[in-house]
Amino acid sequence: MLSSTVGIQDSLQFEDLRARTVQEDAGPDPALGDGVPVTARLYRVEETWWLQIHTDSAQPLPLLRHALSGVQMCKAGKQTHIYSVPGEPAVVVRSQVMSTADALWAAIQERCRPDNGGIFEAKTDKASSDLYFHHYGMLEHQQNMLQDQVRTGIYYHAILENHADFQGKVVVDVGAGSGILSLFAVQAGAKKVYAVEASNMAHFARQLIDANPTYRDVMP
Repeated sequence: MLSSTVGIQDSLQFEDLRARTVQEDAGPDPALGDGVPVTARLYRVEETWWLQIHTDSAQPLPLLRHALSGVQMCKAGKQTHIYSVPGEPAVVVRSQVMSTADALWAAIQERCRPDNGGIFEAKTDKASSDLYFHHYGMLEHQQNMLQDQVRTGIYYHAILENHADFQGKVVVDVGAGSGILSLFAVQAGAKKVYAVEASNMAHFARQLIDANPTYRDVMP
């Protein structure tokens, strides 16, 4: 049963989405295939915002329902988001319409970050984090790492020589930087690769991927 409307003061609804769940140890839920139509709903009860994602079936099945402050989330491409709660399967949500994906993400970010910031801001010195992301967002620093032939070569051989661990798998590259390791994972046979990068380097990584048509279907 979906949540009751009792006590709800504000509510936003987002449609034209598809989602599937991924269990940490078991992988994607085969019952959901490549994704089923879902609706995402943001609603407020007193001072707490909640996120609910449920299937668009005759008897809606909730894939996720949790207070927004406890939901871990990231963008995994232009129109794909991943939402997870400790101990539950992660929910991968994709929109075919860019405006819907942007609106959902913006609405969530606006409501999950109070005036004093979110969980990351609460645990991190802002000046330190700004300096860190500025450093790794500069092309010259990424170039230095890429030109380190020993470092890059070891990563390349570690991934390509263990292609059995990547073949047909879904790979998440957290802190992807230029995206070089994500590209190696594609070469090793991964069926889908999500490159996650918090610095401005994400824009350059996107350009690199878009300039290589063979990678686009694997790296959304």
